[in-house]
Amino acid sequence: MNMENETQTSQELNSAKAQTIIYIYDSITQDYVYKNHDVEPFFAQIREIVPAQADFFEPWLRGFVSVAQNNGLKAKEYYTQALSHADKAAEYLPTFLQQGFAFFMYIGEKENALKFWNFGVEKKVFASANERFITNFNSKEQFWLQFAPNMCLDQNKARDRASNDYKRTAANPIQKAIDDADFEQFSQLADGINFDSERINGVSILYYAIQRKASVKAGPKKFTEDLIQVQSSQFISKLDFSQLSKESQNEKYMQIFHQMRRTYEKSGLGKIMFNAYYGKDLELSKNCEELEKIVELSIQKTSSPDDFVKQIEGKTGSNALLFAAETDDSKTLKSLIEKGSDVDKIIGSAKFGLNYRDGSTISTEIPNSLVYRLISFKSYNSLKMYLSEFGEKARRSMTEKSDKFNITPLTYLILNTIYSSASEEEFKKNKAIVDDFLPFFQEAGSVLDENTAFGTAKKLLGMKD
Repeated sequence: MNMENETQTSQELNSAKAQTIIYIYDSITQDYVYKNHDVEPFFAQIREIVPAQADFFEPWLRGFVSVAQNNGLKAKEYYTQALSHADKAAEYLPTFLQQGFAFFMYIGEKENALKFWNFGVEKKVFASANERFITNFNSKEQFWLQFAPNMCLDQNKARDRASNDYKRTAANPIQKAIDDADFEQFSQLADGINFDSERINGVSILYYAIQRKASVKAGPKKFTEDLIQVQSSQFISKLDFSQLSKESQNEKYMQIFHQMRRTYEKSGLGKIMFNAYYGKDLELSKNCEELEKIVELSIQKTSSPDDFVKQIEGKTGSNALLFAAETDDSKTLKSLIEKGSDVDKIIGSAKFGLNYRDGSTISTEIPNSLVYRLISFKSYNSLKMYLSEFGEKARRSMTEKSDKFNITPLTYLILNTIYSSASEEEFKKNKAIVDDFLPFFQEAGSVLDENTAFGTAKKLLGMKD
């Protein structure tokens, strides 16, 4: 056999070994084969195919299985043993060190946990951990991110423990009453609180209560999806993909989203977190009713609901009215308008434009006001309520334009709904939505042939003159 053939054979053998390790790793840490199979043959295979690395991989994966078996003493032994051979971890090093650090922090052994972190610092995997980082490290949450409840042999027990670990008790009594959806307790505290100046986590009591109600009403599926999006975006923002091709970047993005979906959705962790934060499934309906009463009382107790503004990314912000619009909370929206909230108040703006097939673009600014917020977030229940019950208030914004805001609510509805359709089926659905809203907009003062940066509503709808 010549040297070239020997090199090729060696490369093929190394590739086969790497693929086998990936298979074993995935089988244990993702497919949880230990639940239904004897895993000793897997460890024997590790010793056979990568004898030089077996003293790392075998104790590491045995440690993982020990955590699943709720055998903390064995897990400590195996993770410590694996750390002493972590020089052989190769590309698995960051995952192993994160697991080991989270495990030892969870069981309260900070000194042992730091051995994992400092090894990562030495290998330039982690940044140095200062005392503030260690103090603020949420060991309970991080443990369940590394060791999902569904990996455990006793899943029900693990879910209960995870739920208890994720529960938070607010020190602020008024926040605790909202978090517990306890209207009776909230109403008892309300008389001694200044609702205009008091803040909970940086926002007004009213804003916080609306947020809480919206989260409970949206449910665990929406909570989990939002969590996946946020965590994926935060993780991606810390990475530098500038040296990769566009195709490779997209592939990396998809891998990260897939990982986050597996972490929070497929493991059931997102739902566990939601239930810990907002109540168990059977409690949600009652909690929502209680939070509705809390929101209504907060509106009564807040003399100027528009005064608190939460700044958001870019040039926009949000107040109680705009947040209620964003979450399609028509009941709260109606109460705020009746209280006197300013439906015309603009809190920043956002760029909006269209790209045409010939390469040209048309754009303008969209005012961040009530009616545009309702359209942007497709809050159709609240939009219909607003136009039908507060038509005179809505009338002022129906034809108002400027050089900066060269658009009307009706043209924006058409563009943001029909023109955003990704398929023929979606187009038909969105066209029906616009057709349904057209008389409400016209009743409130919209004009079909009023010109904007994008033309008239009549033209955008393909109507004949």
